[in-house]
Amino acid sequence: MERPCAMLGGMCVQKSECNSRPGKEGLCPENGHLGVDCCYEVKPAKNLTCHEYRGACMDRCAEGLQRPSVDCTEGQMCCVLVG
Repeated sequence: MERPCAMLGGMCVQKSECNSRPGKEGLCPENGHLGVDCCYEVKPAKNLTCHEYRGACMDRCAEGLQRPSVDCTEGQMCCVLVG
Protein backbone atom coordinates (compact mmCIF):
# COMPACT_ATOMS: atom_id res chain seq x y z
CA MET A 1 0.00 0.00 0.00
CA GLU A 2 1.38 3.37 -0.97
CA ARG A 3 0.66 6.29 1.32
CA PRO A 4 -0.25 9.02 -1.25
CA CYS A 5 -2.97 6.78 -2.72
CA ALA A 6 -4.15 5.40 0.62
CA MET A 7 -4.57 8.94 1.99
CA LEU A 8 -7.22 9.48 -0.70
CA GLY A 9 -9.00 6.19 0.05
CA GLY A 10 -7.59 4.34 -2.94
CA MET A 11 -5.37 1.35 -3.59
CA CYS A 12 -2.59 0.77 -6.08
CA VAL A 13 -3.53 -1.69 -8.84
CA GLN A 14 -2.83 -2.22 -12.55
CA LYS A 15 -4.49 0.56 -14.57
CA SER A 16 -6.36 -2.04 -16.65
CA GLU A 17 -8.10 -3.35 -13.51
CA CYS A 18 -9.46 0.03 -12.45
CA ASN A 19 -12.96 1.45 -12.98
CA SER A 20 -12.52 4.75 -11.15
CA ARG A 21 -9.28 6.68 -10.66
CA PRO A 22 -8.60 10.02 -8.99
CA GLY A 23 -7.89 12.93 -11.31
CA LYS A 24 -4.30 13.14 -10.10
CA GLU A 25 -1.73 10.65 -11.42
CA GLY A 26 1.47 9.53 -9.73
CA LEU A 27 -0.09 8.54 -6.41
CA CYS A 28 1.67 5.15 -6.55
CA PRO A 29 5.28 6.30 -7.04
CA GLU A 30 6.91 3.05 -5.93
CA ASN A 31 5.15 0.94 -8.58
CA GLY A 32 4.05 3.46 -11.20
CA HIS A 33 6.73 2.24 -13.61
CA LEU A 34 4.95 -1.15 -13.60
CA GLY A 35 1.67 0.28 -14.96
CA VAL A 36 0.17 0.71 -11.50
CA ASP A 37 -1.95 3.69 -10.49
CA CYS A 38 -4.24 4.72 -7.67
CA CYS A 39 -7.74 3.32 -7.98
CA TYR A 40 -10.99 3.93 -6.10
CA GLU A 41 -12.99 1.11 -7.69
CA VAL A 42 -11.56 -2.14 -9.06
CA LYS A 43 -13.30 -3.91 -11.94
CA PRO A 44 -15.11 -7.05 -10.82
CA ALA A 45 -13.35 -10.35 -11.34
CA LYS A 46 -14.39 -12.40 -14.36
CA ASN A 47 -15.79 -15.93 -14.53
CA LEU A 48 -17.10 -16.02 -10.96
CA THR A 49 -20.07 -18.07 -9.83
CA CYS A 50 -23.00 -16.38 -8.17
CA HIS A 51 -22.05 -18.02 -4.88
CA GLU A 52 -18.58 -16.42 -5.11
CA TYR A 53 -20.33 -13.04 -5.32
CA ARG A 54 -22.27 -14.04 -2.17
CA GLY A 55 -25.44 -14.02 -4.22
CA ALA A 56 -28.24 -16.19 -5.55
CA CYS A 57 -29.70 -16.73 -9.02
CA MET A 58 -33.09 -15.00 -9.21
CA ASP A 59 -35.65 -13.94 -11.79
CA ARG A 60 -35.16 -10.25 -10.94
CA CYS A 61 -33.51 -7.84 -8.53
CA ALA A 62 -32.38 -4.23 -8.35
CA GLU A 63 -29.78 -3.33 -10.98
CA GLY A 64 -27.24 -2.30 -8.33
CA LEU A 65 -27.33 -5.82 -6.87
CA GLN A 66 -26.77 -7.67 -10.16
CA ARG A 67 -23.43 -9.37 -10.87
CA PRO A 68 -22.16 -11.07 -14.07
CA SER A 69 -21.94 -14.67 -12.85
CA VAL A 70 -21.30 -17.66 -15.10
CA ASP A 71 -23.73 -20.12 -13.54
CA CYS A 72 -27.25 -18.65 -13.52
CA THR A 73 -29.67 -20.21 -16.00
CA GLU A 74 -31.06 -18.23 -18.92
CA GLY A 75 -33.67 -15.75 -17.76
CA GLN A 76 -32.10 -15.46 -14.31
CA MET A 77 -29.47 -13.13 -12.93
CA CYS A 78 -27.05 -13.23 -10.04
CA CYS A 79 -28.29 -10.99 -7.24
CA VAL A 80 -26.04 -10.15 -4.29
CA LEU A 81 -27.73 -11.06 -1.03
CA VAL A 82 -27.87 -8.23 1.49
CA GLY A 83 -29.06 -8.42 5.01
